[in-house]
Amino acid sequence: MDALRDIGGMVSCTPGVKGGVPCLAGTRFPVISLAALVKQGYPVGDIKDSYEFLTDCEIHAGLAFYFANQEAFDRQLGIDEAEDAEESAWALREGFGPPDYTSDEREAGARELEQAAAVLRSRLV
Repeated sequence: MDALRDIGGMVSCTPGVKGGVPCLAGTRFPVISLAALVKQGYPVGDIKDSYEFLTDCEIHAGLAFYFANQEAFDRQLGIDEAEDAEESAWALREGFGPPDYTSDEREAGARELEQAAAVLRSRLV
């Protein structure tokens, strides 16, 4: 059998690199980004095609780390999604977004985003 590769060091947390979140070692690619892609339904082959600098081994090691810690990662993904919805609501109210929206459409969109954020946060409890 050829030399075996130890995958134990393929995910690292380095202070000052991406806020110290778990990343695929040597890539600065956060495991949570890989988890988000998988949760959105992207097949591993598509991820590999989109991020050609990642090896199959790195992707699968990252996925193993995600699945070993899925509850924590999924919670953080929910928090991130709620924060994104809240920021989008703020942006609509501030005039960002489609230029042809009326003020009523902006307000309705902002309320809808805030409701979505509230639902997401309620699932985190």
